[in-house]
Amino acid sequence: MDSMDTVCRAIDAFYNGGPDVQPAQQFLQQFQESTESWTICDQIIRLHSNSLACYFASQTLRTKILKKFSQLPPDQYEALRQSLLQHLDRHGASAHDSQSEATATQLCLAIADLYIQVPTWTNWIFELLNQCQTLEGDRTIMTLTLLQVFPEEVENIRGIGENRRIAIREELAGCEQPMITFLSHVLEKFHANADMLKRVFKCLESNLQNHQMRTDHFATSPLISSIFHVIASIDPAIPSSLHETATNCIVAALYRVEDIDSHGKLAEIIHRGVISLIGPFQQAQQVEDLDRLQNIARIFVETVESFYVQIVNEAHPDPHSVGSLACFDLLLLVAGHHDWSLIEMTFNVWYRITEELFKYDDDQYIGKFRPYAEKFIQCLYEHCKMDSDDVDDILDESSEFGEFRAKAVEALRDVVFIVNSDKCIQMMHQKLIECCHRENASWEESESALFVMAAVVQNLLPESESNMPEVLQLICSLSPVSPPALIATSLNLISDLNDWFELHMNLLEVEDGGTGARSTGGAIVEVAGDLVEVDGGAAFSGRGAGVRVS
Repeated sequence: MDSMDTVCRAIDAFYNGGPDVQPAQQFLQQFQESTESWTICDQIIRLHSNSLACYFASQTLRTKILKKFSQLPPDQYEALRQSLLQHLDRHGASAHDSQSEATATQLCLAIADLYIQVPTWTNWIFELLNQCQTLEGDRTIMTLTLLQVFPEEVENIRGIGENRRIAIREELAGCEQPMITFLSHVLEKFHANADMLKRVFKCLESNLQNHQMRTDHFATSPLISSIFHVIASIDPAIPSSLHETATNCIVAALYRVEDIDSHGKLAEIIHRGVISLIGPFQQAQQVEDLDRLQNIARIFVETVESFYVQIVNEAHPDPHSVGSLACFDLLLLVAGHHDWSLIEMTFNVWYRITEELFKYDDDQYIGKFRPYAEKFIQCLYEHCKMDSDDVDDILDESSEFGEFRAKAVEALRDVVFIVNSDKCIQMMHQKLIECCHRENASWEESESALFVMAAVVQNLLPESESNMPEVLQLICSLSPVSPPALIATSLNLISDLNDWFELHMNLLEVEDGGTGARSTGGAIVEVAGDLVEVDGGAAFSGRGAGVRVS
């Protein structure tokens, strides 16, 4: 049997480096697998003479509870629980160093994992939390850690049945009122302590993920306003990590309010708080604080994701109502920022909206959403512009921007039914006209307009009387020295017009370059010296036939 001293020396050798690291690692791995490690680890923590060894021992105990619990006889469960509580009493006071805090965290995890795996133990979590408050010293961090890890572990731990998970979730849900009271007290006491605020927010986030937890007390507590205050503060003095933690907490709350019937009060308060972030978003935009912009953008998108059913089915014009049409303004704020990574965050929720809206066969009702979809398409047009420096290149589709444009195509195809393809082409045709009339217009503006059209042109009905003839005329007027990307996008657009050309053959007047003879049809288009066989979608180099658009 290994002695405690032998194990401690191996721990020191492993963490301190040197030639003995490898043999120490092998020894410790074998030790952790053994049954005697239960007793020796308990002794190491109890002795408390080596903080590094204590951390290793507490981590080992927690791992064994998770993975080697069958090694422990059932009659030892209670003794282990009491021993862990005694260790936590010793290591869990806030006055200790960071190493002791790490040890205390492992002990909290071990206590949670042990309790969850013993189904005969019930209704003990509330008692445990009360017991923490009776211990000497400041036990705030220890209590916050316990409150955080219990709901996390009940979801992550393996080897237990669903009935036990439900029982633990319900037991945790029963602690909602005292937990919210405790967290509110901590917030009031440590309101200027960023680290403590992070712990409170993480604890809230963890418990909000417990679907058995009611949210009545949370909805009326001062916690929500404090969280939104942190998110709304575009202040470098507030750490980005705290801002992100607060964001995660609100997002967790937004997941809960998807069940608006059960969490209506919280939904109203969260909705008001989210709307209040419009100003801070614009402020972050002005100072180019991308981290906070992304956090608030995420909240905006998740808000619409949570309420999209209400948005689509009620189309409420009152901006103060939960799930009103004003939620689209949040998406458009995100879409309007120049960084395309933000608008990409909105693609999935637009898909969800269009899926829900597709159930309606009422053009007048769908028309309520049309202005927002049109603005979204305008934003996509702006974001899909290539870099003007790429004048000699065709976009690499495997690049980050190439992949973004591929996703933008899918987003365009999702929303175009709200606007209809004719309107989308009309909008982009207007962009082309503006480019023609503006002396300083750049090629990438025209390319982006054609790119948007190419994304939706397959939806164009053959009998459609759109601006497509004028678009084709503009394409055919391209200079032979036009940027390759502009030509390639033009060809992609034309290659998807087969069905439309079937009813517009009069627009195609093919002239044989050698004889001057004319015939109608063939669907072969010459653009800037390159021939495209529209029927096959294939491009090849050469001259000899030209198209005139009547």
